Amino acid sequence: MSTWELKEKSCGELTCVVENETWSNAKTKAFAKLAKNVEVPGFRKGQAPKKIVEKHLNRNSVLLEAVELVANDVLMEGVKEHSLEVIAQP
Repeated sequence: MSTWELKEKSCGELTCVVENETWSNAKTKAFAKLAKNVEVPGFRKGQAPKKIVEKHLNRNSVLLEAVELVANDVLMEGVKEHSLEVIAQP
């Protein structure tokens, strides 16, 4: 679901809503991706239990990675929904 508002000339604002399930899946994938590179003393790289890895990962890093995972797909859906022609990198 998205909304489109024309601002001026060829500029506008596309607001997209990400469904809860999609966002939850993105956060899970982001955590797994980042957890592979976390080094925890006493464990092989990427092999520490989730609870311990959570203490070593910055929550913002996980959220930013999740945004990167879903942003392009959601953007393309919004562009198609409103039949927009993208002329520059959003």
